[in-house]
Amino acid sequence: MDWSVQIDDLRIVAPEPGNLTAGSQGVFRALAAGSTKLHANGDPTCRKSNPPCGAPSYLFEITILV
Repeated sequence: MDWSVQIDDLRIVAPEPGNLTAGSQGVFRALAAGSTKLHANGDPTCRKSNPPCGAPSYLFEITILV
């Protein structure tokens, strides 16, 4: 899957650059107390093929409490 991740409030949680481990999509750091949402959209890598596949995308959302 090719994932894109968005965090609503980067003052509460932010991505930790350059800190990926095998199989992970990202590492995030808690910066302040509060709550925010993380949204992730995953597209199958075959969507970039020619012709693209018809496999579904996945949407994922969580609420993070710090």
